[in-house]
Amino acid sequence: MLQPLLRTYDSSFSSSLSSSSIDDNSNDSDDIIAASTSSSSSGSLLLPFIDNYIVRKIIKISNHIPALASIGYLGLISGASMMNKNGNNMPATLVSVLTKSIGTTSNKEFSNYFSTLITPPSWVFLIWPFISVVQLVTVLYSAIRCSAVDDGSDAVAVLKQDDLTALSLSNLMASFWLYFSSKATKDYLPLGSFLVLPLVPLFSGYPLRIRRKLLQQQNKMEKQTTTATTTTKARPLFVYQVYSSFTTIAALLALTQEIQYGGRILPFIFMNRPELCAMVFLSLIGYIVSRPTSKNSSSNNNIVSKIITTSVLWGIVSKRNIDTFILLSTAATTTTSAATATATATNLIPLLGLFGSISYFTTTILAIISTIKLFNFFSNSV
Repeated sequence: MLQPLLRTYDSSFSSSLSSSSIDDNSNDSDDIIAASTSSSSSGSLLLPFIDNYIVRKIIKISNHIPALASIGYLGLISGASMMNKNGNNMPATLVSVLTKSIGTTSNKEFSNYFSTLITPPSWVFLIWPFISVVQLVTVLYSAIRCSAVDDGSDAVAVLKQDDLTALSLSNLMASFWLYFSSKATKDYLPLGSFLVLPLVPLFSGYPLRIRRKLLQQQNKMEKQTTTATTTTKARPLFVYQVYSSFTTIAALLALTQEIQYGGRILPFIFMNRPELCAMVFLSLIGYIVSRPTSKNSSSNNNIVSKIITTSVLWGIVSKRNIDTFILLSTAATTTTSAATATATATNLIPLLGLFGSISYFTTTILAIISTIKLFNFFSNSV
């Protein structure tokens, strides 16, 4: 009889102990949960504030640093390549250290060494400083704009990460081209100047091709559905339009110089044949001029390409005219009265060389066609 009573007492005692311990543990747990909740609530307010107003802004601005650095370095190299460098007599400055690897051949000397019948005048290449300024303004505006908006999304980004990377790679390839061209001599045309330059329009035209693809998909969706689709937000792609349009022509010019002077591409056909080499360039430019306007590309892209192509073609025509008249004036000043007939025949040689040139007439015809298409584009846009 006593043993069952003892077992009952023990069980009731142990249950009371366990219940009391549970109550104590539950109280401790409530205190811990309350403390953690208060700390997490304060952390949940602090971290989002830091992320949104500090960290995100720093990251957004840091995304633009490589592009800004590439613009600055390209500007330094292009400035150094425009000047004649006389050995190592330059003072030891930061600019001289950064441009130490640049050779002694300037851009003007490079053009004189490897002159072709389709080489544009020097004023055409003034577009390089314009491209640099437009790049700098666009990237700075993008950095300021994306850091000023506080919604935390990428929808308001002026330039996407792909756009910035494409710009950085384009400037890097342009810097490599300036490096290779600065190493050229009168008897040596570096192969790198031909291989690297086509990569500039390849990278700088990437954002334009992506936008064209998005417009194609958007037009396709609009045809398949009756509901309105979200319009692709326009971004400031003007710098890419100018950059890719001009460097495409520059890459074709590099090809012409390579086949005329390099002697590495079918030399038995093109080597030292300026008319034939010029026609290769003009045939490729003719394709650019004659191709129809794409309905899926922006109107700004079409008009920028047309303006640049037309300006370069008329620049080539004007340079050939000016060079011919310079030869005529030079020959006229050396004419003597004793050899008037011979001198007159000699003076006609530059004119015969100009008006007997197939590439000259082809360039003039392409310039006229490009001008007409440009005016038609303006008239259709109004």
